Amino acid sequence: MKNARLHRREILTDTRCLFILALSGCVAFPQASTGSEALGVIPESAKAIAMPGGRFANLDDASVLFHSPANMLFLEEPELQVNLGLWHGDLRFAPRAGDQVELLDGWEQLGSLFYVHPIEPGKSSLGIGLSTPFGLNYDYPDHSSIRYTLPNEALLLTLDLSIAAAYKITDTLSLGAGIETVYSELTLEQFFPWAFVVPGTPDGLLEFDADGWGFGGFAGLNWEFRPNHRLAVVGRLPIKIEYDGDFTAGGLPPPLETAGLVRRTAFSSDITFPGSVSIGYGFDIRHNVTIGFDFRWIKNSSHDAIPLDIGRDQTLLGTTKLALDWEDSIDAGFGVEWRVNDHAALRAGYLFSENPFPTFTYTPAVPSNERHLFSVGLGLSNANNRLDLAYSYAYLPDRTIGRNQEPSFIGDYKFAWHVVTITYQRRF
Repeated sequence: MKNARLHRREILTDTRCLFILALSGCVAFPQASTGSEALGVIPESAKAIAMPGGRFANLDDASVLFHSPANMLFLEEPELQVNLGLWHGDLRFAPRAGDQVELLDGWEQLGSLFYVHPIEPGKSSLGIGLSTPFGLNYDYPDHSSIRYTLPNEALLLTLDLSIAAAYKITDTLSLGAGIETVYSELTLEQFFPWAFVVPGTPDGLLEFDADGWGFGGFAGLNWEFRPNHRLAVVGRLPIKIEYDGDFTAGGLPPPLETAGLVRRTAFSSDITFPGSVSIGYGFDIRHNVTIGFDFRWIKNSSHDAIPLDIGRDQTLLGTTKLALDWEDSIDAGFGVEWRVNDHAALRAGYLFSENPFPTFTYTPAVPSNERHLFSVGLGLSNANNRLDLAYSYAYLPDRTIGRNQEPSFIGDYKFAWHVVTITYQRRF
C-alpha cells in the first residue's frame, strides 16, 4: 500500500495538468467554439458577420431573434434562414522544449437555423432558432511533445434552442425577449504515461464523456430616439450546465487497481457560460447607407472555478475543483452597409475582442489572444429569396508565454482564421 500511495502522488502532477488544460480550455469564454478559437462572438448569418461590429441596432435578418430580439419587428414577412460557416485555422505552437505543434485538421463547419413569423407586421413577432453558440473542437497529433499534458482530442458541443418574441411598445420603442434551452456534450481524450508509475506499462488513454442541460434568457430594446438614429441594448443571463457521465482510465496498471483505483467511474462537473450586456448605435447616413457601432461587456469571471468529481479515482486529481482566473472582457467595432439597388448590397466591418486569458493559465486547448476581425460581404435578393456571402479574416497577434502553471506550454503561439459564411433566406 505504501508503494501504491507513492504511485498516486507521482500521477497527481500530470493529471492535474490534464484538467487545468482540458476543462479550462473547454470553459473558455462565450467567444470560444470550434477549432480551438473563439467563435461564439461571431454572429451566425453572413449579413451579420459582414458587419460584425455594427449589428445590434441595424441587423434585420432572422438571426436577430438570438442576438437582438427587438429587431424581429424589422421583418414584416415570415422568414426562414439557413446559415453555414466554413472556418480554416492556422494554429501553431513552438514550445521552448520540443517540436512545433499544429492542428491536424484546420477545417471546421458551423451551421444554424432561424425562423421569424410576424404576428402583426411591425407590431409583434415570434421566432425560433437552433444554433451552436459555445463550443470547442480540436485534434492535436498523438505523438506531439505535449501529448501528456494536453488532451489530444477535445469536443465541447452546445445546441441552443431559442424562442423569442418582440412587441412594439410605442412608435419608436420596441422590446424583445427570449428563453433558451441548451444541451451540451463534453468529451476529452488524454494520453497518460503509466510507465512513469509502473515501468514497462504502455501508455493509457484517459477518457471523459459527459453531457448536461442548461437554461437561460435574454432581452433587448431598440429605440429610434431620432429619425434614422437607433439605440439598441441587449442583455443575456449566464447559463450553467451540470455535466454527468463517465471517466475511463484506459490501461490502468493492476497494482493501482489493487490500491483501490478503478478503470471506470462516474464523472461530473459544471460549466457556467457567462452573461453579457451589449449596446449598439445605428445611423442611416442616407436612404441606402447605414453605419453602426457596437460595444459588448462579457462577464467571464462569473465562473471562477470548475468542480471536479471522478468518484473512486478522485485521488488521481488531488483536488475537488480547478481555479480558472478568467477576466471580464469587451468587444467593440463598427459595420457599414451600402444598398446599391433593390437587389444588391455591399457590407464591411471590424470587431475587436479583448483577450480574457491570463498568461499563467494559458492553454493550447484554446490558443488565443486579442482578436481583430475584418469582414466584407455581398447580399443578393429578389422578391422572396436572399443570398448573402461574407469573408472574414481573424488576425490574432503572436503571443509568447514565458510563465505558466504547466511548463510544457511555455513558448510561442501563432494564429490566424479565415471564415466564409453563406446564408440563404426565404420569405413567405
